Amino acid sequence: MRPLVTALLRLAPETELTLFFVPDDYATGREPDVARRMFPRAHVVAPADYVRFALGGRLADAPDSADLVLYLGGDLLHAARVHGRLGGRARSYKFARKRWVKTFERVYAVDAKNRRELEALGFDGERVELVGNLAVDGALGEAAGAFGPSTPGPAVAPGSILVMPGSRRHEIASGVPFFLHMAVFLRERRPDLPVAFALSPFTNDAEIARALATGGHPNVWGVRGTVVPMSEGIGLLPEGADVPFPVVRDAMRYAPQARLVVTLPGTKCGARSARRADDRLRALERAGGRGHQWAVAVPRSRAVRRYVLEARYGGRRRLPLSADRAAEHGCRRDPDARTPRHPNAGRRSNERRGLRG
Repeated sequence: MRPLVTALLRLAPETELTLFFVPDDYATGREPDVARRMFPRAHVVAPADYVRFALGGRLADAPDSADLVLYLGGDLLHAARVHGRLGGRARSYKFARKRWVKTFERVYAVDAKNRRELEALGFDGERVELVGNLAVDGALGEAAGAFGPSTPGPAVAPGSILVMPGSRRHEIASGVPFFLHMAVFLRERRPDLPVAFALSPFTNDAEIARALATGGHPNVWGVRGTVVPMSEGIGLLPEGADVPFPVVRDAMRYAPQARLVVTLPGTKCGARSARRADDRLRALERAGGRGHQWAVAVPRSRAVRRYVLEARYGGRRRLPLSADRAAEHGCRRDPDARTPRHPNAGRRSNERRGLRG
């Protein structure tokens, strides 16, 4: 959304813009607040208010009519409902369905494959326009400073290891303590390698503090700590340490200068995760003009043991490390931790073996 809205308001600053956020299982719940900070001139409708609007209610921040309704994500049904209430024209980005062929006058494709998919649904060539990927545009724009001054934060030294633990609630709850343990491990063995954390603007300080207070899930080798103020922004202070690790909010601005970027898969499929890392790498190479090393960390469990930690450096080589080998290189589970057993684990195991009872 950010690159599109930024460009729209730059090219047509008189545009009256309303952003509808719809219910989404993958949302953090803080997207409307972030949108209000990014675009103070726009009208922002939060998911709960949108539901009232969709059911026929009136909202102070919702217009009575629209020239154009543009779908950017979520279920297409929501865009169709907004269009039904506000009128005007309707367009869609990336996704469409046969039932909406007459509703959307134009659809925007992210690549040639997406274009063919949209044409197969019944949108003729003139109604499909190839525009590129907004997610990549957002990453490149942030790296180039296209969205204005960076969010205030501590200074991060060039050549740092940049940790991106994710933005979903469960990723913050266990990923931040886990990667903080990794940062402590690196600081003890390589104090010359500075480590910084890149956290999403959708993640607030209180959520991070709760995660560090508990140390995360007992089976992820996390450490406890606190959130402390720094000269600008915040830092993560491990329990028993004196020096915090700095936190930045605009990750892509710092990634091109990082020695290594460590992140988590954005999907349960390990192969797709590796491809996503490659896509991010290519985007950063285009932004910074050189190669960067990315590592995608995968949990160590039987369910994902065949997946790997994969790093690619400078577009020239791949360095696969199995999750088991990664554990052998210093990842040791807290001996006091206990693995919670799912109440149906035994039944599921027997069912897989063809046993009953």
